[in-house]
Amino acid sequence: LEARYDLRKWALALGCELLSAASGILLRRRNFAPGTPWRTDGWLGNLDKPHWGALTMMALAKCHAVGNDAAFLGFVEKYHEYLQEGAENWNVSEQSYALLGEISAYSSTGDSRYLEAARKFGSLIAGKMDAAGNIPAEHDEAPVGPHLVDTIYTVNWALLGMQRLAEACPEFQPAFQKLLSLILRIQDKSPETHFHGCWRGMY
Repeated sequence: LEARYDLRKWALALGCELLSAASGILLRRRNFAPGTPWRTDGWLGNLDKPHWGALTMMALAKCHAVGNDAAFLGFVEKYHEYLQEGAENWNVSEQSYALLGEISAYSSTGDSRYLEAARKFGSLIAGKMDAAGNIPAEHDEAPVGPHLVDTIYTVNWALLGMQRLAEACPEFQPAFQKLLSLILRIQDKSPETHFHGCWRGMY
């Protein structure tokens, strides 16, 4: 596909557009008083929430790895600093996105700062995991409760982040395996072909 469609070229072009939009918002934030909501002119998401910003961080870290452009890395570094400001204060869903952003940045750069940040978020998430492997549903755009398995905003992202973290730090393997076992247990086994093998949004 790369040879046929020149995918790297188009990915980097889109990355430049993403960088331009995200950096503008990040720079404007410096003029705000603490706690002021971010202005998001020209952007449909809220970069103050890791479920937007950490995924942007992940994409731009990969763009840096492919294109070796320091501008991409500049945003990654600044958002990493932002995530550290209140790591313990995020709900566990946002911590899961932050974990994925940080471990992706480490994978793309090899910089140990991102690995240490990923370890911090991984520990915070594992600390909220119950005996069955579930992480409480806490995201403000979905039903909340410790008894709910949120496959919209929480356990799905935590699974991806924990998998990559466990590859780099084997001490996180037990938490990842517990979460993976939960995900496999709740996979839909109904006879309907349009549901069988999938995951519903909330359990």
